[in-house]
Formats: sequence, structure tokens, C-alpha cells
Amino acid sequence: MTGTLAAAEGLPSQDVTVLLLSLAALMGLAKVLGEVATRFGQPSVLGEITAGILLGQTVLGTLAPETFQWLFPDPAEGSGPALALQGFIALSATLLLLVAGMEVDLTTVFRQGRAALFVGLLGLLVPFVFGAAAAGWWPKPIGIGQAANVLPFAIFVGIALSITALPVVAKILIDLNISKSDLGMLIIASAMINDIVGWIGFAVVLAMISPNSATDGTSTAIGLTILFTMLFIVAMVTIGRFAFHRMIPYVQAHWHWPGGMLVFVMVVALLSAALTEHIGIH
Repeated sequence: MTGTLAAAEGLPSQDVTVLLLSLAALMGLAKVLGEVATRFGQPSVLGEITAGILLGQTVLGTLAPETFQWLFPDPAEGSGPALALQGFIALSATLLLLVAGMEVDLTTVFRQGRAALFVGLLGLLVPFVFGAAAAGWWPKPIGIGQAANVLPFAIFVGIALSITALPVVAKILIDLNISKSDLGMLIIASAMINDIVGWIGFAVVLAMISPNSATDGTSTAIGLTILFTMLFIVAMVTIGRFAFHRMIPYVQAHWHWPGGMLVFVMVVALLSAALTEHIGIH
């Protein structure tokens, strides 16, 4: 049945087999190592990240490169399993960000605004200074190669060391059962501020390293991305928040539970993800 369906859709049965095996390996090992981490009193996400390292280029790709290439084909080759797996990864990242966002209590975030701003900016500034200084003083050992423009490289390294993995932070707080506490909200709010400033910094670096940024529209595109990002955030925490508070009671009253609410949340999340991807926020 699977082979017939795959052939009809243009994806050979062998490719479907590889795709299913890769997903099984990722999900299975992540779950097993997540449970192991929990047994040792650690967040389950620690074991899940370890699973990614073991199945990635670092371990499996080094010890068994042929097996790694067969199980996880290079997306650059454009093969069916690789493209399908990239789609699953994009959807998984979207759902992880959705879970992280659902843990944010905006009322608590607004109440801790000054503290969150201080913690977020300080958490960005300290590693940025050390990273940029190290890259500026020792650019070649760190990896600049033969490039002559050290300033953008130093800024890039500084931002790379200081930016926060917001979904991972949220998952750790959820695993530790402190995501709804004042401390958890402070950490998430600080990470949100850190991410916003850091990714805008990355956009500036892209403009600096583009040789024709003044004439090819790169600077304009980055400026529009930043502008639309700010507009999206403002719209979601004002008009969007008001609209959702009006729509959710209707969904709960007239749609089947829990499927109706799940569909509503998923549609909003996917539409938001599509919009932000379109305006340049990967």
C-alpha cells in the first residue's frame, strides 16, 4: 500500500523507507535519551540534544559516513527523502516555537519589563564583548580564513556567542516545571529580548558583508525585514491578542473539543510562521 501510494505521488518506495527510518531514529533516540536525562534529574531536552549530536555529522557522520549519508541525505542534492525530512524539521521547529510561545504569560512579562530588559541586554552584552574582542584580536585562528574585513567577522562571532536559543530555554523551563513561575517568565522574557536584538544584529552584519549592499537592495530589504518584524510583534500583542480573546470563547462553545481548539491554534501558528518566514525571519 505504501509503495503504491509513493509511486503514485512520485516518491519511490525506497525513498519512503529511508524517510520513515530517519524519523524513527530521530524520535526514538531522542525519547530514550530524554528519559535517561530525566532519570538523572536533568531536563529531558538535554538528552534530546545529545541524540541530535549522536545522529548528526559530529558522531555518526564521522564514525559511519556512508550510513549517515544514506539515513540523512544532503538537502543540497534535492533528493526526495532529504526534502521531505527538511519539511518535517521546519514543521517541528514551528511547533516547538509554538509550545514556547504558549508558555509565555504576557501579563507577567509586561510586569517584569524593566528587569527583563536589564537581564536580556546584559546577557547579550557580556558574551558579545568577549566574543567580538577575541575574533578581532585573533581572527585567523577563530576561522576568518583569508578575508580582510575583520569588523563584520568580529561582530558576527560576538552575536553568535551571545544569542539565545529561545525554544530550548523554554523547553528546559517546562521540563523543570518552573515555566509559569515569576523566575521562569523573567528568563523567557529576557531570552525574547536577547533574540530580537541579536537577530537584528545579524541582519546588520549581512548588510556589512554584502559587497553591493548599497546598490543591490540588500540594505533596503534588511530594513524592511526589521520594520515588518516590529510591526508584527506590536500587532500580535495588541490587535491580535484582543481578537484571539474574542475568538477563543466562540471556538470553545461551537467547535468540537478538543479537536476544534487544536485546529484553531495550529492554523494561527502556521499562518504566523508563514508570514514571518515570508518577511525574512527564519
